[in-house]
Amino acid sequence: LAPEGVGLEGLDPDGSVVAAGRGATGEVRAAAGGDAVVALKADTEYLGQKGSFDLNATFGGLFAADGTRRIEGTSANVSVRATDVGFTAGGLSMRIGQGTVTVTSANIAGPIAVKADVRAAIEGASPASVQADVAIDRLFMPDGSLALDLAAIHGRVAATGVPTAPFGRFVRETGVELARDVGPTVDLDAAFADASGGNLSISVRSERMNARVEGSIDPATRAAALRTVALEATLAPALLDRLGQVTVAAPARLALTARDVSVQAAAADGSFPVDQLRFNAEMTLSLDGLQVPGGDGRVPLDVVALNLSVQAEPVAEGVSVARD
Repeated sequence: LAPEGVGLEGLDPDGSVVAAGRGATGEVRAAAGGDAVVALKADTEYLGQKGSFDLNATFGGLFAADGTRRIEGTSANVSVRATDVGFTAGGLSMRIGQGTVTVTSANIAGPIAVKADVRAAIEGASPASVQADVAIDRLFMPDGSLALDLAAIHGRVAATGVPTAPFGRFVRETGVELARDVGPTVDLDAAFADASGGNLSISVRSERMNARVEGSIDPATRAAALRTVALEATLAPALLDRLGQVTVAAPARLALTARDVSVQAAAADGSFPVDQLRFNAEMTLSLDGLQVPGGDGRVPLDVVALNLSVQAEPVAEGVSVARD
């Protein structure tokens, strides 16, 4: 298939253009026992915003001689450039102001390199930026399922100004309101150890939450030893009432610190060994003016703060909880 000047339009019932791709040129081809290639350029329009994209993707050996799709042994070379491209994904309206993404791999069942530099607006919010330069030792299993392995990720990912409100619909039934309980935006900065091991750090920051992880990777065992996992958050009274049916006079302060956290490498099948997780954690939750449900309505409790210690050595042998 070799489109030349092809255009597609999506229209409202009144005939106005909602989304369109115009002047598409390039090629799309695939063959059993050969490569799959997609090379397309086009101008775009979405809700009146005009833009353009350039996609080049080659998957070497994606289809076996009998036509079945393969993961093991398939190479990938993908590059995408977009300017002012709008679209809807997962029910969210998005617009990429400027974006470049490249993915390369000699075998997508093995190491994959990803680079990205994207500025995008979600549901009309101020644009967020995402930069990534990572290498992943193994992302896919031979059957195409995802492999979860913290030790397999190397490089850095940074995201700034990611709005929370557009994603509120996905957690609304839990009682969490992201803009209220997390903050209007979230920033992420993650640095992963290289293939020879070394330190890793992850931080997530917002108006009402600050989380960080610091540790290292053992290159021999691929296990992660996390020196510190910390979370500080301000919990709105409405959230506590929704989740625990408790009333407080002021926003509660949550402080959680876990030390000596041991995370084993993913199993050969890509599964995450939760039962081997080890940690020692302490949690403090302030509860100013605490009231709980009682027979005659809300009952005040003389509890200023809740202090807990939690230990697993490992999870498979049970989790112990102690209250101070």
